[in-house]
Amino acid sequence: MVVVIDSRADMGQERILMKKLKKYHIGILVLSVLGVILLLWAIIATVYNFTENRYTEHVVLEPKSKSAKYKNAAAVADSRFCAEIARNVIIQGGNAVDAAIAATFCNGVVLPYATGIGGGDFIVIYLKEEKKCDFLNSRETAPSLATESMYTHDKESAQFGYQSIGIPGELHGLWTAYKKYGSKVIPWSDLVMPAAQLAKGFPMHKAMVNYFDRISKYKGRPEIEALRSLYTSKFTGEFYKVGEIVSNYPLAKLLRVIANSQDPVQLFYNGSIAEGIIKEMIANGGIITIDDLRNYETHVTETLYADLGKYRMCGPPPPSSWTITQAIPRIVETPAVLDSGTSQISVVDDDGNAVSLTSSINTA
Repeated sequence: MVVVIDSRADMGQERILMKKLKKYHIGILVLSVLGVILLLWAIIATVYNFTENRYTEHVVLEPKSKSAKYKNAAAVADSRFCAEIARNVIIQGGNAVDAAIAATFCNGVVLPYATGIGGGDFIVIYLKEEKKCDFLNSRETAPSLATESMYTHDKESAQFGYQSIGIPGELHGLWTAYKKYGSKVIPWSDLVMPAAQLAKGFPMHKAMVNYFDRISKYKGRPEIEALRSLYTSKFTGEFYKVGEIVSNYPLAKLLRVIANSQDPVQLFYNGSIAEGIIKEMIANGGIITIDDLRNYETHVTETLYADLGKYRMCGPPPPSSWTITQAIPRIVETPAVLDSGTSQISVVDDDGNAVSLTSSINTA
């Protein structure tokens, strides 16, 4: 079969189609031009408004935390109980290091989900007379049996269970700071005992309640059940609510032992406490050994420095993130130097010495 196509009819239809396409293209072009004009207008208006605001309005930065000025000394901590303990140490003649140590033990009691003697510290100390800053690194370290691939097939074991535990450094760092930088006025026991007393009973706070709400879904895990047994009401069977009094008597007892020790580092890393840690590790599949504890060291170095206008900042070298954070104010044209903020513990004593201490167990 032969099919004959009328080429003249096709040509007529093609002309009609071309006219329609031409009108369509013109419409698209007009819309594009209008879009560009609107975009340029928006950019010009934004730049104009930014310029006007930049040079004619005073920008007020409202700090998230309250700021205050003090004539003699100051102490800041996550809990008012811990800030008061630090203040009392200063009043009794202690220095900033003494006060920070006492507040750190306190934080371990009222913030057990975030910090404690099972974790580690970064401690920056400003020495007024020497006009320099020293850094103590007592963060957790990996056990000698740890490997790069140990969490490859069980990622949750990096967060839960005994294989997730690093060698604790907090007590080693606090004792090192006390011996090297403490005032020698306040006995070691007076820095630890306030926390031991507080562990016998303190009011549950909102942050603690929020944490327990988050972990309530993890049922059956030994470490979670241990927390549940400590912080669960016997009457309701649920975690304590805000304002209810909670206690941690095992921690209170341990802190009393540490407070009364002539050498708490020997006790914790090579004595009876060390033996208890290793027994628990063996019983629960942990990999920390007695040699790991015995060989732990706090590293003391001078800090890094950075100048910002008339201010000079000091901060810890890697593995901390200070090398990055110190650069942030340089990016901002007018640094908000009065925008108050704090690490977990900050203390300035009446001699002008200062301590910034961050403590963590890497869970919150």
